[in-house]
Amino acid sequence: MHSLSEDLKSLEPTNVISNETTALYNVGIQMGIINPEKYTLESFSQHERDIFKDVYQEYLARNESLPLNYQDWLIVNNYGILLDTRRGIGGLLGHSAIMTTDNWVLEMPGGKGWNNGIPNNNRQIQKDKWFNEHASEWTTVYRCKDSAVAKQAATWADHKYYNPSGGIKKTVHVTYRLTTDFKTISPSYCSKLVVQAYYYGTAMKQRFMD
Repeated sequence: MHSLSEDLKSLEPTNVISNETTALYNVGIQMGIINPEKYTLESFSQHERDIFKDVYQEYLARNESLPLNYQDWLIVNNYGILLDTRRGIGGLLGHSAIMTTDNWVLEMPGGKGWNNGIPNNNRQIQKDKWFNEHASEWTTVYRCKDSAVAKQAATWADHKYYNPSGGIKKTVHVTYRLTTDFKTISPSYCSKLVVQAYYYGTAMKQRFMD
């Protein structure tokens, strides 16, 4: 026999958005990461239930020492949003890299001991070799609709994360470490590199501020 309170509880809606979820969403808006016209609270809430919470638990399982809290983890992953679309979910919750030319990939690959920081982790690698290294993984390729913007982002990334003059010799050495400091080049991590390239390397920063 069920009590009246149990019967009433069973009738409560299951898709109510919590205050915590709303607060996290508002942080994303305040930081300029989320455009509420393109990424609604309802969509974020669904992604949180279906994707974010599970991936965050995997992150915690692999990082027993000094893990990021959930809000900071969302921030360093840019809420799963790609800057050229401003829509979720963009795929930045996994590894990400940027093509600097038709044949070269620039990335922060991370690796063993990444939670303590990995010096000199930035690298450029030929496209074919990169795809071979990730052959067993799911890879999604995003192309910016505006080729001029894509080139600006690629050039910025190349100059800031590899060689300021655009040369073939690596002269910039960046430490891999997860932090919530978006402005610095070092330390950095894979998705931060890509987000910075589109934010600082193109006119996108000004559009966000307008």
